[in-house]
Amino acid sequence: MSIFCFGIYFGPLLGPVIGGALTTTSLTWRASFWFCTAYAAMSFALVAFFLPETYRDSKLFDDVGSISTAINDVRLQESEIGTQCSKEPSSIAAATTKSTKPSLWKIVAQPLFMLRYPHVLLASSIFAIALSCLLVVETLLPVLFSSHYDLSSWAIGLSYIASGAGNVLGAIVNGILSDRLLMHAKRGRQDGHYVVEDRLAIHLWPCGLIFMPLGMLMFGWGIQTNQSYWIAIVGFGIQAFGSQQIITCVSAYLIDATPTHGASVSAASNLIGLILASILSTCANPMAHAIGSGFAMVFFTALTLLSMGLLLILKVYGKELRRSSGFTTVEKTCM
Repeated sequence: MSIFCFGIYFGPLLGPVIGGALTTTSLTWRASFWFCTAYAAMSFALVAFFLPETYRDSKLFDDVGSISTAINDVRLQESEIGTQCSKEPSSIAAATTKSTKPSLWKIVAQPLFMLRYPHVLLASSIFAIALSCLLVVETLLPVLFSSHYDLSSWAIGLSYIASGAGNVLGAIVNGILSDRLLMHAKRGRQDGHYVVEDRLAIHLWPCGLIFMPLGMLMFGWGIQTNQSYWIAIVGFGIQAFGSQQIITCVSAYLIDATPTHGASVSAASNLIGLILASILSTCANPMAHAIGSGFAMVFFTALTLLSMGLLLILKVYGKELRRSSGFTTVEKTCM
């Protein structure tokens, strides 16, 4: 998961730098939009023509026994249709055109339905707060740096390197610590298994209680008290370091906690995260203008501490919540 997220969060390391450089051309701000349009078209072409199909009907291909059962079911349906053909010709169309595939509405709404499970809702809320606080700072940075320090677009783009470095370092550290702590949890149990909640390891607590609050407070109060912009830049990197680890671990937990529904819960968590991020990012600039960037960051720090309370509930009661929701699969053996 850390390797997968490495590519996602490597973008903030390069994107703002490229965007800042493009704005210095004759096209100014339009250059970045032309670049994004061309990049999106290229990405679409690569996905459409070179990405292999990954859909797999698990009901048919999980094992040989299920394949035999599926074949027998098809033969039984054919015999039933043949019998109906001799008895009721008018019912042939209904019998042959009936589809067993889920409706489009059900497929689209499935991520929303997953939020009715308490452990999915809790994990998605933690994910959403961590992502939202990170995007809020990304939204505030260009406005505050331009007004307080009179930096150019190119210089502001370079300041995002701190966030990218924090994300990359967080992915590396999380990948090492998460696997080692999971192995430690396995060795601590006599049956040699681990529970899914072991994904929420001890290294997440410093991330949510120290790194994220410290980074946001350094960013907000460093700007409000007219300190060097380096304090805000370093704070941004510290926050990104903590946020990345929480986002990655919670994403892995959601996939492990809801077997066969990984895509749906991932979509649900991203949906909640992006909706909350859009709301908070919209409110962030007016809030910082009204009460100051320091007090605004105090508010978002409080949200982070709230998310850590939710993480504690999920860590302690997650197994019971999963069982009450019907996810009673056998715990996996740590490889």
